[in-house]
Amino acid sequence: MVVLGKIPLFVCERICEGLKWCGLTIDLERNKQVINCSGRISSDDSSLHAYVIPVEEGLMIAQEAIHCLHSQKTPKEKHQQKAGLDNNRQTKVD
Repeated sequence: MVVLGKIPLFVCERICEGLKWCGLTIDLERNKQVINCSGRISSDDSSLHAYVIPVEEGLMIAQEAIHCLHSQKTPKEKHQQKAGLDNNRQTKVD
């Protein structure tokens, strides 16, 4: 199964064209009908199915960036970890 995000028709067609070798056949009419909605774009006789599923890429990127920022250690935490210090007591951990 191939899942494509919200992309222009011609880009979708080019991607699917490159997957003909593995049995994907795109239905051009279906591809035109799934603008701004979800749906299958592969033909009925295609051995590999392809779907368009619209997503909010900007929101997903922002959420991932927030996750990355929250998982970063502060310079103080990095220094303490490197020095082998306990975060609460500032004493060396053996």
